[in-house]
Amino acid sequence: MEVTRSIVLPVTRDEAWEALTEPERLREWFANDVELDVRPGGEAVFRWENGESRRAVVDEVDEGERLVLRWEDDGCVELELDDASAAELEAAPPTVKRSLAHLRAFAAREPAGRPRAIRLRFLLSPVAILGEERVEAIELVRNELVDGRAVPTGETETIPCGIVFRSVGYRGVSLPGVPFDERSCTIPNEGGRVTPGLYCAGWIKRGPSGVIGTNKKDATETVELLLEDARAGRLPRRDPEGSLEELLAERGVEAVLYAGWEAIDASERAAGEPQGRPRVKLATWEELLAAAQAASGAT
Repeated sequence: MEVTRSIVLPVTRDEAWEALTEPERLREWFANDVELDVRPGGEAVFRWENGESRRAVVDEVDEGERLVLRWEDDGCVELELDDASAAELEAAPPTVKRSLAHLRAFAAREPAGRPRAIRLRFLLSPVAILGEERVEAIELVRNELVDGRAVPTGETETIPCGIVFRSVGYRGVSLPGVPFDERSCTIPNEGGRVTPGLYCAGWIKRGPSGVIGTNKKDATETVELLLEDARAGRLPRRDPEGSLEELLAERGVEAVLYAGWEAIDASERAAGEPQGRPRVKLATWEELLAAAQAASGAT
């Protein structure tokens, strides 16, 4: 998508070129703080007093005549790959390539006048949440890829906001005595079977991908192999060491049985009904256990 912005300045051609390329003049005309590298591939950063900022890449320079900037939300700047990333993408599975294609397609869409927009940013890490008595902004540091790792550059930007959600990501970890692939952070398996008697499902089986429906199908595949091994007598036999209930009690674990789960579900639905919501989730272990124990007391 190509976006052209025209600005009329009451100055001569030379003064206009200076106003477009000299940071001091740019600060007078366009923003409170400007960084500009006037050469093809150079970077431009514009910052304003309200904390907003915009970045661009210099696409074309014709001295005294033409300066073309490609803004990050107009041309997918953060979706451009360096040589190492492009090489890694070539070897990636089709799903990864499709994901990048989808991101680029979304980034190239023109605004449709909707009241909300979602912006996905890359190579940025949060370093501080700003505000006096509430969240007012978040400070981010720009990263660069060095040997495949994101390394902070020291360059920061601030985004005004009123709420921040934390998403910690996912990385599988190994268990003693269980095979583990350090590269993919998964347990090597065939359809969920590691060995007869040892199985896995979900992200530790295939990596962090998919949704809840994907996990259901994934778990079904694993359970079918477990049942197949059970019918064929391939499961290792062990001497009984007591019931599960006894083991949990011995370890001081407060178990929630099905009746307790039903009580939790009913409690969340009841809390959501006055607000016109499907439910309001109980957010702490204490709240969940109290709801479950209430059901036990009732019975």
